Amino acid sequence: MIKSKVKFIIKFILVIFWLCVIFFFSHANSNESTNQSIEITKTIVTFSVKTLNSIHATNIDASDENINNIIDNIHPFIRKIGHFSEYFILAILVLLMIKETNLNYYYIFTILFCLFMAIFDESHQLFIEGRSGNFIDILIDTFGSLMYLIINKTYYLIRKK
Repeated sequence: MIKSKVKFIIKFILVIFWLCVIFFFSHANSNESTNQSIEITKTIVTFSVKTLNSIHATNIDASDENINNIIDNIHPFIRKIGHFSEYFILAILVLLMIKETNLNYYYIFTILFCLFMAIFDESHQLFIEGRSGNFIDILIDTFGSLMYLIINKTYYLIRKK
């Protein structure tokens, strides 16, 4: 049974929207995906270097060559943070949606839903040019979801005391 149909529908739409975002990124072929993530990495690195230099926290060379070297070193890590973050957010949305129902075990339902979607997402990539499903990515996705649930449960227990 659903507690508030309007709240549930809104939260359901947010879950569907976020799943569309995840599948939009995973549907890109390997070149598009790499270019998208490199652009994100470049934005993060450039902003970070300029900000840290402007507050005199560092004195990193902000030349294009040095920025590209930094990008080459951290790009794989940023891609994995992207996986983690996508599913961290998915867990937030799914848990909010499930809490609008009278279902018990909403933490278990949330992690299983996120795990299923991670498996589906990586399986889907098997059919995209130049992409492959990656078991490590499933683990990272699931860990992102699990991390949110741990944070949420810890917050709930602390607040309850």
